Amino acid sequence: DGEVSFVNQALVGMLGYDAEELAATGMVHLFPPEEQATFKRILEAHDADAARPLQFEVRLLHKDGHSVHVQASARTFMADGAAATLVSLHDISDRKAMELRLRQSETYYRDLVEMLPEGITLIDMTGRITYLSPRTYEIFGIPRDSNPIGEFVLHWIHPDDRTRAVDRLREYAWSGLPLPSEEYRLVKSDGSLIWAQLSNTPMVDEEGHPTGLIMLAHDITEHKRLEEALQQRQVEEKQFAEQLATMHQISMKLSRTATLDDLCRQAVELGRTQLRFDRIGIFLADPTRSDVMVGAFGVDE
Repeated sequence: DGEVSFVNQALVGMLGYDAEELAATGMVHLFPPEEQATFKRILEAHDADAARPLQFEVRLLHKDGHSVHVQASARTFMADGAAATLVSLHDISDRKAMELRLRQSETYYRDLVEMLPEGITLIDMTGRITYLSPRTYEIFGIPRDSNPIGEFVLHWIHPDDRTRAVDRLREYAWSGLPLPSEEYRLVKSDGSLIWAQLSNTPMVDEEGHPTGLIMLAHDITEHKRLEEALQQRQVEEKQFAEQLATMHQISMKLSRTATLDDLCRQAVELGRTQLRFDRIGIFLADPTRSDVMVGAFGVDE
């Protein structure tokens, strides 16, 4: 019936009641209202199988109203010809508070990971994937209903870049040293290629031994496209500037010719040697008669 016949001083200190108050209150009333029905069901189940020791975790109410998390164990025995239950309580409030802080911390860091623009991948010492952040799924175009856990991370790296990646892993990560940030071509799930900046940090155990790798992947495909476009533009501008300089030199040489024949011959020659034309021809026509040609240069070759 939940009546209390004996309490020790440890329970008095744990819940703030004195022995007489606890004896008068009864066990049921030490439980928060929302857990009293659960406690009664536990007692009923224990009564039905009294030979089996009972263990459970529950919240009790301190005299001042705050909750005390306890781990309880109960065992039935005979006392003065009647069945009695010995209940031992161990205060686990600190452990529960630590578990709550851990869950909150895990939630915080999980939310932080999911907000990062970089994809985060955890890799074990065999090079297999153990975790992917949501952003990693997006970067590689991996369907969310698929499960790449256990795959080799090197399969994501372009074949021409894998040797360099393996060398870096051997040189740094598996030695417990952080890897330099480098650019790699990666293969998406549909086979298309992207560029990514990879930064890697080793994971270590309590003794400092490497246990795996944290890989951050930042998609720089658009940056590389703009970079290549800029380089191509610079090449074209340089070629155009060189052509302008060459045209200026040709113009200066042609301006010093004495006759029309010399002008045309040098124009053909300079077009081949300076402008690198494969074939060049100059035709002179009678301005009064369009069907009459009065001269030609460079057409014989």
